[in-house]
Amino acid sequence: MTEQQNNQYQTIIHARNFHYEQFTRWSSYFYVIIGALFVGYYSFAESSDVLSWIILCLGYLISVANFLSVKGYIYWWQHWNLLLAAFEKRLVANNKDNATKETEEWPDNETVYSVFSDVYKLDYQTNPLNGSKISTSKVALFVAGVIVLGWSILIGYKISTIIVGECCMNRTGCLLGLIVLFTAVLYVTGTMLMPTCPMFQSDMSHNKDLRLLENNK
Repeated sequence: MTEQQNNQYQTIIHARNFHYEQFTRWSSYFYVIIGALFVGYYSFAESSDVLSWIILCLGYLISVANFLSVKGYIYWWQHWNLLLAAFEKRLVANNKDNATKETEEWPDNETVYSVFSDVYKLDYQTNPLNGSKISTSKVALFVAGVIVLGWSILIGYKISTIIVGECCMNRTGCLLGLIVLFTAVLYVTGTMLMPTCPMFQSDMSHNKDLRLLENNK
């Protein structure tokens, strides 16, 4: 490995690790704020209707922001890991005579980030005392989605009780129907529509697409 290649390799690793450190810091802030808002909502739910509405809206927006943050982290984490794997594969290929990117075997002793040791032997999916190849980032995204769902239910319930109390005769049926309706609208908005909002998208126009994935178009 030349000095230039080593510098590039270390830069990729540093960038990936830096983004991971930033994400863990942001996640801590998000969950502290979400927890505080949840406690605050039930503290002021009965005493101040206006304040409870403000807390509900803030809780929903912060939980959606947390969901978007986790979703964005997974994208960038996958991006840097692909770069690391491709860079290691190229380095191995360059160090072998007559090697090509398509045919070169990746020797375990020459790669670090593009290999795993005993992937399937160490995977104990049903054993509660051992680990398994579960994506912690996907679990974090699932938890973030559940939090969005929870705030959506709270807002949906509050709106529904107001509507039912004013104009519905069949109170139980209307209440359940409206809760489901408003919850679904808020959840879909937060987890499916908000990620497509241009305001939250990274500007990729000035970056070159290396097209490392076979299905990338």
